[in-house]
Amino acid sequence: MQCANNDASNTNLANPVLGSIFDGLSQINFARDYANGYYDTLYPDAYTGLGAGASNALLYNDGGQTAAIQYQDETKRIVVIGFPFEMIHESGMRSQAMQKIMDFLTAPLHPTVREMLDYLLGNGGTAYDYNGDGWFDISDPVNAFVSGETMY
Repeated sequence: MQCANNDASNTNLANPVLGSIFDGLSQINFARDYANGYYDTLYPDAYTGLGAGASNALLYNDGGQTAAIQYQDETKRIVVIGFPFEMIHESGMRSQAMQKIMDFLTAPLHPTVREMLDYLLGNGGTAYDYNGDGWFDISDPVNAFVSGETMY
């Protein structure tokens, strides 16, 4: 993944992007609160994702600059955040955000058997697979096979 970076943001609030890994979270607050151990994040980084697979995940509250980028291709996933993660004030929000990051990073990169079956059933039971290196035939559920192997 490539991204361009600058110290352009002047806010301590970030909003989830609809459809991103953080979708469903409320606004994230990472403002200073010295009394409770939160230092001042003076210049949070703002990013611009470059290339296919990169998309905005969080936007700063000061004009929509990108606070976090998520990236996915056939072999890897990456999440880049422009402010210190430990500065998210609410522990519940920190936990939810980390869970969403981990769900994204640990999800299967290749389609599951269920996804393949759903895809094939929508195409009459026989189709080329996602990777183009074999084929599936599930038109006969008793003798269904994947590239010559019995599918259970």
